[in-house]
Amino acid sequence: MGVREYTKHATTLGVSLTRRLLNTRESGVALVVLALMLPVLAGMVALVVDVGQAYEERREVQTAVDAAALAGAAYLPESPNAAVAAAIDYANRNGVTISASDVKVYGTYVASDISLCHTPILQDTIEVKAARNVGFGFAKVLGIGSANVSGSAKAIVGTAGGGTGVMPWALFPVNGYHYPDEVTLKYAPQSNQGGNFGALAIDGTGANVYRTTIVNGSQRRLNIGDMVATEPGNMSGPTRQGLSTRIGSDNTTFSQAVRVNSDDTMSILMPNCPRLVIIPVITALPKGGRTDVEIKGFAQVFITSFGGNGNNSWVKARFVKVVDPDAVWSSLGNDYGLRTIRLAR
Repeated sequence: MGVREYTKHATTLGVSLTRRLLNTRESGVALVVLALMLPVLAGMVALVVDVGQAYEERREVQTAVDAAALAGAAYLPESPNAAVAAAIDYANRNGVTISASDVKVYGTYVASDISLCHTPILQDTIEVKAARNVGFGFAKVLGIGSANVSGSAKAIVGTAGGGTGVMPWALFPVNGYHYPDEVTLKYAPQSNQGGNFGALAIDGTGANVYRTTIVNGSQRRLNIGDMVATEPGNMSGPTRQGLSTRIGSDNTTFSQAVRVNSDDTMSILMPNCPRLVIIPVITALPKGGRTDVEIKGFAQVFITSFGGNGNNSWVKARFVKVVDPDAVWSSLGNDYGLRTIRLAR
């Protein structure tokens, strides 16, 4: 081997040895870096797994207190103790344990006029709080063994402030209503109100429109404060015809459709019963011909009977106190028993 060839071979061996040494050094550095990064990687895993678990637990707690607040509000304002008991029960059913100290009942809105209500306005708001301790697994490497997650919900009961499907009759309080007293929706001639017998021209005037509204309920969205016209005259035939079509052969009794509970609440057992209807409430039925009247509120009633012959027709119903979750919410003002609930954060 010549000098040149030997030198070249030695150089090649040196480069190869140098590369091996460098590769060995890089591997060592990588191991060191990996060792240093392990706690960081473990912390990232902890954030992904344990924090995700904490968010899921918090969602469950929030769902439970939402349900508890809505359940409790259904008993307000008359039965605050029952409201607290219902909230505790519903929270427990959803896997969250709370006690009476976690539930608060109080008033938010003041009724504008309680003289027309059958009971004084007491408390309209219920607030429910809950907490749960979540144990961590991976986060323990960071020294974090657990965390508390919490939720809170506030529900406010109000009166139904508006909706569709309203029937074309008017209720007007005289001495207040008591549930489930019987009330008159359409008066017979013997109870002549000076030309008005309780009928309203909600969707328009005339016998045909009035009859159709009885059958289908109003297609117009009505709200508290809206003005509607009375439908003067006895409207005897259209009343009987409309109700005969709407109710048909339905013989449901009040006790079959509505349960009166021992705690002064009511439960609708047959929500699709055609006898359960919503009626606008006005201050008074005017005397004379067609007159605009203001809607002061809404009530739900169960039509118990209707009848008559010739120009002698009448409609009677029983007053119902119930919560309608789909109604437009309005603060407890003139309370006529038809209520709704909303969650407020």
